[in-house]
Amino acid sequence: MPLKAGDTVLLSDKEFPANVYPWLLLREQGIKVEMARLPARRVARREHLLERLRDPGVRVLAVSFVQFPTAIAPT
Repeated sequence: MPLKAGDTVLLSDKEFPANVYPWLLLREQGIKVEMARLPARRVARREHLLERLRDPGVRVLAVSFVQFPTAIAPT
């Protein structure tokens, strides 16, 4: 995926490290990595992510199928 300095990668702050660390390495190339802050024990709010995708600088949305809140067994 061709990314350049100033482009933004959008992630959920509830992502597993395997979907975060590779993107964070791109910061050395000037790529911005934005963590969408979400309430505890909730998965990504579609409305917030869709709003951020309207920004032409957001070039990647990296959201995994399983996030920390969905991997936690109910109590």
